[in-house]
Order: sequence, then structure tokens, then C-alpha cells
Amino acid sequence: MYKSCHISMTCNFGKMSISNIFSRRQITALCVVLLMAIAGVTSICIFFCSHSYPHELVAVDSLCENRPDTAKILLKRISKNRLTAKADRFYYDLLMIKACNNLYEPQKDSTIFHVLDYFKNHGDRSKKREAYYYLGKYYIEHNDALQALKCFQIALDLSDDETPLAFKSKVYNQSGGLFLDQNLYNEAFPIEERWDFNAILNNNNNKFYAILDGDIPVGITTIWEFLDFNYIEYLAIDKKFRGKNYGSKILTQILESLKDKLIVIEVEPYDLNEIAKKRIDWYLRFGFILADYDYNMACINKKKEEGTIKMKIMTTRKIKDKEEHDKITDYLYKNIYKPRLDNIDKQKI
Repeated sequence: MYKSCHISMTCNFGKMSISNIFSRRQITALCVVLLMAIAGVTSICIFFCSHSYPHELVAVDSLCENRPDTAKILLKRISKNRLTAKADRFYYDLLMIKACNNLYEPQKDSTIFHVLDYFKNHGDRSKKREAYYYLGKYYIEHNDALQALKCFQIALDLSDDETPLAFKSKVYNQSGGLFLDQNLYNEAFPIEERWDFNAILNNNNNKFYAILDGDIPVGITTIWEFLDFNYIEYLAIDKKFRGKNYGSKILTQILESLKDKLIVIEVEPYDLNEIAKKRIDWYLRFGFILADYDYNMACINKKKEEGTIKMKIMTTRKIKDKEEHDKITDYLYKNIYKPRLDNIDKQKI
């Protein structure tokens, strides 16, 4: 039987001098070894955590999104063989994949796997995040939606507040597109409650989540994070997986993660139909409270024209009065629906 042993080390300079234990030559040698070890660790940290990439590669990176043709030409002018650092060579490969992707050119080989393998093990979080995104694009090209979604989710998990919004929007858009291909969005919501996915994702307060069970996509949810409340716009489970408690598990997780702020959802009135009744009853079981007031939610009709649909809101605490109710619904209109309607009007011009 093994017992754990905790060793406490203390240094009492008053009772023992280090020179009593080691000779001066040994002390000098120890100091040299210690300094070399510190220098080595520092060099490793500097290289892996803040490697300085060649300025010409950084310049190409800035062109990959808006001028990918120019970026590709400039990359071909750079001799990859003269890039002495391994990090620079893999960055070069990542930039070539990025430029070609934005030129709608397919990934012809497995280079992205080697790029990801390198950045996974060498500490550059932003490059690893991008590599996962382009591996997801590789899987889309090879008709493997499940692996693509997994890669996109990892890319999002590696994102933080400093991650460019444009990158996160790309990932959300790709995930949403995969679900659209599977008709989940169209099956889950009536046409009046559907918006163009680009309109849904075109806001930095909005977060789109793919719901995965292991590698299998089972649903989607879209959450808006505002100053005074959070709004769950969509929560849908693929019909193949309904009745297996996925919705309950996901909603429980959402409520726990957002419990410090009021949560708002929209539902159709109780007297509309049997589906509306069941939906309201389901949310009531999780502690949501149905507001006493109806309101007209902005929507797009079958002719792609602006309209309204009668809705109610449910919240995680009771609404004080109609003034608070109207403040919430007005805020939803101003920050969600009006920008979408304005965007549709621009497209008509």
C-alpha cells in the first residue's frame, strides 16, 4: 500500500549557510546550470507564445480576405524554402489554404492536417483556431458534415473576446449553412418566423450554437446577449432526435449559464393551436412565466414583405407591468428585427 507523502521545504538562513554544504566551485557550476535552464525555458516560451512571423507573411494575411488573388500571387513570390523557422513554413501553408479558400478553390491535398497538427502542439492559439476552421471547410468539400461541425465548434471554443468578429461570423455562418442543408431550420419554424441566415448572424450580440451529441449534430440554438437581459431566439432539435430529452438538457444548461440575468423568449399565444399550447407548457416546466400582454412581432410574409405576427414573451421572472414589457419588446424590435427589415429594404433597391 502506498501512502501520500507531503514534503515541506523551508529555508532557515539563520541556522545553516549554503557554503557549509557546497564548495565555491560547485556553487558557481550550479548557478551556471540554473541560468542556462532559465534561459532555455524563456526561449521556448518566447518562441511558442509570441513567435514573430516575417512581415511579408503578415502583410499577405491582411490581404487574404478581401484580395485573395493578390495574396496568392504574393505567396508564390515568397520562397518557402528560405523560411528557416518551422512556424513560418506552416504559417505559409495556412495562408495559401486561406487565400485559395477565398478564391473558391478546393483543398487539393491533406496539407491542412499537417498545419493543424503543428499549431495544436506549438502554442499559437489564433493559428490553431484558423486551422480548425479550414479543416472544417475541407470536410465540407468531402461531404462529411459531422466532422465539419465538430471542427467549427472547436474553432469557436478557441475564440475569445479578442477574436475578430468577422472570423466568428464565418464559423457561425458555416455551421448554420450545414444545418440549413439538413432542413432543420425550415422544419422547426414557420415561414413567418424565418429570417435569412446572414441576417441572423450579422450582429455581434448574437451567438449561434450547434448542439452536438459527441460528433452528431442534433440541434441549434441562437442566443442574444444584451446589457439587461438575454434572449433565446431559436432552440430547435432535429426531428430525428426529438423525444430523447435533448431539448430539456440543453435548456437546463442555458438557464444555468445565463442565470445571472433575465432570460426572455417569444412564443405564439396559447389559444393559437395545440402546438403553441404544448410549447408554452414545456417552458412553464422550466420556470418561465408567461407575460399578460400580447404584442405584434415584426416578420416577413411569404411574399418577402414586412408584416407582423401576434406573439407573447416568457421570462425567468415575472414582468412588473406593461411598461417593462413594452421596454423589452421595443428593445427586441430596435436591435434585432428593424436591422433585418432595413437590410431587406436595401436589397430591394
